[in-house]
Amino acid sequence: MSDPVYLGHNATTPVDPRVTEAAMPYWTEFFGNPSSDHPYAEQPRRALAAARRAVAELVGARPGEVVFTASPDGGLDHGCQQRDRCAATDP
Repeated sequence: MSDPVYLGHNATTPVDPRVTEAAMPYWTEFFGNPSSDHPYAEQPRRALAAARRAVAELVGARPGEVVFTASPDGGLDHGCQQRDRCAATDP
């Protein structure tokens, strides 16, 4: 019998070890909210800006067009808001 195939990735997703390694400093040392206005936010803010630039380059976008959300629902909600905003201004 072969190994089972896991189809529950909509609930949980295994994290690539490279992602874990890259994120670990922000879970343990640089844990400030990048949107905050205090010294703990500086390093996370720089890292977030670098990630936004890297993703933008990867997909051929401008950094300001890259939006990170905490979940697929957040991304879907953001997309719907942008669609509605465009529809409201379209002649």
